[in-house]
Amino acid sequence: MSFMRLSDFEAMVRRMATEVPEEFLEGIAEIVVSPRAPVHGERPDVHTLGECVPLPSPTDEPGTTQSRVVLYHGSFAALAREDSSFDWREEAWETLTHELRH
Repeated sequence: MSFMRLSDFEAMVRRMATEVPEEFLEGIAEIVVSPRAPVHGERPDVHTLGECVPLPSPTDEPGTTQSRVVLYHGSFAALAREDSSFDWREEAWETLTHELRH
């Protein structure tokens, strides 16, 4: 599939999140999709597919840190334009599970 609409990508990522074992979601406040296509800070030819963003903690107690996992639809779309065999689902799953390990 060469292109996936933002709404379809969001729905796919929501379904994927339900496939992740519960223990991998500890400390994850939310999993979101952004329309952005950020590039790597040091390598402008590399798109950032996702990131795990620490959220401010209301307390310093251990175990209270929460994170937001963000997948960037625009970056996936940019790669799909460059590669006709780009597999949206496979890449999204790999990115999601990579970011959850942070």
